[in-house]
Amino acid sequence: MLHNRYIPETSQNTFISFISNSLMLNDIHMNYIQISREISKEKDEVNPWVQAHMSSCNFAWDFILNKKLIQSSALEKWVIDLNIKLVTPTCNNDSSHLKSAGEYRKKDENSKVPHGEVQEKVRSIFLEMERLDEEHDDKIMPHRVKFEVASILARAAWKCHFQIMYIAPFSQGNAAVSRILANMLRCHWSLPWLSFNYEHEEEFSKEDPGRIYFNERDRWFALFDREGVLTGQIIE
Repeated sequence: MLHNRYIPETSQNTFISFISNSLMLNDIHMNYIQISREISKEKDEVNPWVQAHMSSCNFAWDFILNKKLIQSSALEKWVIDLNIKLVTPTCNNDSSHLKSAGEYRKKDENSKVPHGEVQEKVRSIFLEMERLDEEHDDKIMPHRVKFEVASILARAAWKCHFQIMYIAPFSQGNAAVSRILANMLRCHWSLPWLSFNYEHEEEFSKEDPGRIYFNERDRWFALFDREGVLTGQIIE
């Protein structure tokens, strides 16, 4: 069990904003109001993309509420199950996509990491999350986190999500998996759930938050190109 860990409150409105941003990144433009209307429908009538993201956010919250220290093997299984929850509703009964959901990719497309190294690298990243969780457990107190520890853990969650995105362990759904993973880690570490502006990068100025996010992703990917995805370096 966790030492005196506080779980920050996260409203459905926060999830809805996150889902809207995440869908926009995939060129599925649904605003907050549209998504709110979707989730009020009967389950079999909900847009499959909205259903996938909402059930995945709830799945993340279930992990957080368990209040157990991270175990790398359990975290790996959770990410695999998360990919299934994200991909399955949107497959439109495509048997090839359904079959690949929750399986590490078997080809070297869409990533510079060879498919034969995916599991090893994912496990190394999750072992680091396990180490950080145990090392800082007694520094996370009810309703507050010591600033120096909060900074370490926030950077770790941020880096982890770009590492998973770079590895692209699955055939599809990697970006969404990585962002939900980052938020799950943040809330597990008593940090608030993040919602980003994921608007399409080519449509906005350099000052737009969406462009900033994509530029940040490119900076991390360039670091991984140079130093390897398991580098100990952090981009400030």
